Amino acid sequence: MPFMFDISTTTIVILVLLACLPALAWTFVYRQLDKRDPEPYKAIAFSTFLGLVATLPVFALQFFFTYFPDLNLVSLLQTTFNSTISFSLVFLIFVAVIEETVKAIAFIYAAQRFEHVFNQIVDGIIYAAAIGLGFALAENVYYFFRAYESFGYSSNFFAIFTIRSLGTMLAHTFFTGVFGFYFARAYFAPFVDEGSKQERLWHNLGYNLSHAIRLHATFFHLLPAEKRESFNFSIKRNVMVLEGFIMAVFLHLVYNFLIKVELFGQHFTFLIVPALFISAWYLWGRFFIPMYTRIVDFIRLRKSGEWRVRVH
Repeated sequence: MPFMFDISTTTIVILVLLACLPALAWTFVYRQLDKRDPEPYKAIAFSTFLGLVATLPVFALQFFFTYFPDLNLVSLLQTTFNSTISFSLVFLIFVAVIEETVKAIAFIYAAQRFEHVFNQIVDGIIYAAAIGLGFALAENVYYFFRAYESFGYSSNFFAIFTIRSLGTMLAHTFFTGVFGFYFARAYFAPFVDEGSKQERLWHNLGYNLSHAIRLHATFFHLLPAEKRESFNFSIKRNVMVLEGFIMAVFLHLVYNFLIKVELFGQHFTFLIVPALFISAWYLWGRFFIPMYTRIVDFIRLRKSGEWRVRVH
């Protein structure tokens, strides 16, 4: 049976602790990025728990495909696509969409649950990162069990531990953190169309998604600050939220592609950790810090009492 392990209680405790330690370390790192107005520990813990819960639909799908092989998506895709690259791409898109969807739902619930302290753009990144940590933590527990069964405490096990702790954990916080940034930016930004703020996320979904695919907000953010200020720019709030989701899925897809797919006879797994650190460093310096320090809009919203997260 899948997901069943013949491991002693002591080993189970050790493996769970090994999964928790990097999660605690990453939590500390993200807390240091939120020194100005840190989120309550209760909110961070609850968001991490939501990330753990968000893995349940993913594991449920794996159980379903295992016990109903005729409906196994992998088998169906393999019979549909003759090319290995085409099959891998479609399957990895499916995985990225599913995982980022459950994490996005968890994030929106966390933002609603702690709306009284959700008061600046960096909060969107912090809550999303905590959810990504919870999601990666649950995955790591499973993969560490699998690695121990196969390799014991060997160099192979610790190689998997390192990649999952430094690479995968950072990756999940990064992907979900991008969505959290777009969500918070849409919630607080002065250039968001005021008429769209009461619209539910699922309203006009097809129309908003078609506009989100054009990545207008992304290209707007890439402009230098002086050029952004000279633009008479307006965008629907939910278009920006969906654009954040698309970016999270795209980054997740690229990450999975580097792990799973072999090109020109070479796996590119070795690029993952440096690429993630460089990307996170660049985005934090280019976008997140400037947004973090510009809190005039948030103060205006606070004084006017417009605190509620309006995406339900």
